[in-house]
Amino acid sequence: MRKIVFLLILLTIIFLPFQPFLVTVTEWSFLSLLRDILVLLIFVVGFIWRIKHKRPLVADNLEWILLLFGLCFLISALFISHSLTALNYSLRYSFEIWLLFWSVRSFNFSEKDHFEFIHYMTIIFFLEAAIGFLLIFALPKDFLVQFGYSPNVAIGNGIWLTDAKLPAAQIIPGGMVRAQSTMSGPIQFAAYLLVIIGLYLARFKGLLKTRNIFFVTALILLFLTFTRSAWIGLVIMCIAFVISKKWLSKKVVITSALTLIFIISGFLAISAYSKPIQNFTNATIYRPSSSAEHQQSVKRIWSQISEIGFWGRGVGKSGPASLRAYPQSPRAVENTYLRLYEELGVFGFLIFVWLLLSLLKKTLHDAADTDGLNTDIFRLGGGLTVLGISVAALFSDTWTEAIPMLYLGIILGIGLPIIKEQPQNNDRQIKILDIPIWTISQKQFLQKISQFIESKKPHQICTINAEFIIESQKNLSFKNILINSDLNTADGSGIIAAAEYQKTRTFYFLLSTFYYLVSGLIIGFRLLLAPKSFETIPERLTGADLTQKLCQDGNYKIFFLGGLKDSEETKQNLIDKFPDLQIAGVEYGGKILADGSPEDQKQVGRISLSKADILLVGFGAPKQELFIHKFKSELNIPVMIGVGGSIDFLIGAQKRAPKIWRNNKRPKKSIYW
Repeated sequence: MRKIVFLLILLTIIFLPFQPFLVTVTEWSFLSLLRDILVLLIFVVGFIWRIKHKRPLVADNLEWILLLFGLCFLISALFISHSLTALNYSLRYSFEIWLLFWSVRSFNFSEKDHFEFIHYMTIIFFLEAAIGFLLIFALPKDFLVQFGYSPNVAIGNGIWLTDAKLPAAQIIPGGMVRAQSTMSGPIQFAAYLLVIIGLYLARFKGLLKTRNIFFVTALILLFLTFTRSAWIGLVIMCIAFVISKKWLSKKVVITSALTLIFIISGFLAISAYSKPIQNFTNATIYRPSSSAEHQQSVKRIWSQISEIGFWGRGVGKSGPASLRAYPQSPRAVENTYLRLYEELGVFGFLIFVWLLLSLLKKTLHDAADTDGLNTDIFRLGGGLTVLGISVAALFSDTWTEAIPMLYLGIILGIGLPIIKEQPQNNDRQIKILDIPIWTISQKQFLQKISQFIESKKPHQICTINAEFIIESQKNLSFKNILINSDLNTADGSGIIAAAEYQKTRTFYFLLSTFYYLVSGLIIGFRLLLAPKSFETIPERLTGADLTQKLCQDGNYKIFFLGGLKDSEETKQNLIDKFPDLQIAGVEYGGKILADGSPEDQKQVGRISLSKADILLVGFGAPKQELFIHKFKSELNIPVMIGVGGSIDFLIGAQKRAPKIWRNNKRPKKSIYW
């Protein structure tokens, strides 16, 4: 059922941007309904899936707000407007986005699904840019006349006609058709998200040129929308991005800002020598009639406060959708919040603001508190877009653009899965040749250790390096052990590089057929020059480092299996080095075969009687993992870790590599080991 929803969402993503243009050209009324059918199908499948899996219909505060917002529209349409037509318009143009959002977030999509959506959306955004330019420069002057629109009106003063088949239409001086006539909403929304992706790529030094491609396309799209509100929203988004992302260096911020300024300045310079481009920029940046519209809207609402009252006029009496049903109604206000007040009154207005604040808290605020983990681009991108559109809504009817808001519903639904219905498990995993690796920090690892010990159930932990992955491809039983382990950490720079390669290669899909090779080379350079920039796995968690940390803390009883043949010497060395260490036992274990032999059984019995909290096994891979896996239930120790030669390192029997080679926290002073 998840696959069905995934396909429906992809179909919606592909179809939505081009729906108005297709309806205009083909005049097929069915195409105008296809959007609603897709949303309804996603809702029905999501509703059935929830019932099947016994998930509550209302899972958190955000869904309660959505429910209240929907009730406001229903009550206003049925009991204030007394019009089924108004009900239809209100649901389609104002509430459908939230219905889609509620439906999509029912499914916990994986990180792989997230990046697949990025694939398709990014491709669509670039297509929108190309089609937008075709609409401006290629369509004849009389294109809009045949659809009930007069080409002789001034910019920003479009005339609504009852037989018009375009949602909006305007001509700029020089005979160019304004792209907003068919695709303004999707184009503006695409611009926002492309800037998000560009800023996201700015994190990686090797991707600066890639970032600029996204910036250029995004700015072109913003020009196509011809709205200053979009620029204001973009500025707010960039400021919030810098504030919320603590890891973003000042150098990256400055270079990004200079890149944007350079592109805009270049565009304005070209317009000075080209009349069509000059008309284009005048309509895009200056737009003198736009300010007059905003002022008139505010004055009209202010003069009609007594008529609007506390509960509003009811849905359908204002707003662009209703103008087709009520041609004598006053023009929609150029302010989303004022329009909502006029339609839903004070109560509906407050719920809408509450809804926006809740979404921002779940995205921007939560994204800033992720404890070093890689923040999901969908969550942050969706949150910044909500912020940008909300600010732009002060100067336009941004939230009435149904198509981009449906996009936003999809993105927020994917990026904000319902977590209260499931066990609280914040672990994130990536897979390398089917072997799962947990992307956690040392602090989070120690928290997991504490949870495992409190549960009093046996758990196996593996510290994975490149040799483990290679051996697992030849040894099926070893591979199954790693796959079924309770926790796998990244012990080795090769694992970190492989994880980063899997994550970043998505963005190269658009640039070259050889994106695997390109991304691999960049990962290699970053591995040598800037290992700190890797955030898919926040840090290496080697068996040696983890063993030393557990011994230093002295919070748990630890049994050491491995090390020197003289167990008493091993024990004394440990006591001398870690005075607070609680030693549950020390055994050499040299005769253990990990095959169930009598010697194995004797050793397992002695370890089990020790009542240790943690068992550290230093036989080397894969023997140590095979031993733990085979006797996991009989040992019945909460935490069992294969640590290789770590015990020898602890007692000084073997020397580790020099710290300068192991120092991954100061990449400028050392080479990553």
